[in-house]
Amino acid sequence: MASNNSPRASSIWPQMPFMRGPVAAQRLRDWLPQYRERRAEVAARRERVLAHEWARKQLCTILGLSDARNWNGYIPEARNADGVLNPYESRRALIELLREVAAADGAGQEPGE
Repeated sequence: MASNNSPRASSIWPQMPFMRGPVAAQRLRDWLPQYRERRAEVAARRERVLAHEWARKQLCTILGLSDARNWNGYIPEARNADGVLNPYESRRALIELLREVAAADGAGQEPGE
């Protein structure tokens, strides 16, 4: 009888020898600070955008969200894994929104005021 349970994590280790031993531990130690720094940057970006009502509305329009708080702060990379430029128009719009937010934060006013 087939099981509905997913395979145990330990069953994938034979296929992933690069993730075992002291070398993998060092990779993880090198990677974790970068990961934490990136998460902090994304969280700060999200908070900057959510601090402005006009930016929340624009974010909902760009991403098709019903609530801007559902955005995690992520912006797609400029290039995909193959090195090809990402064609997403939403990426360009998000970057433009971040520029507007930075300008509003620097000037202390909302755009259009």
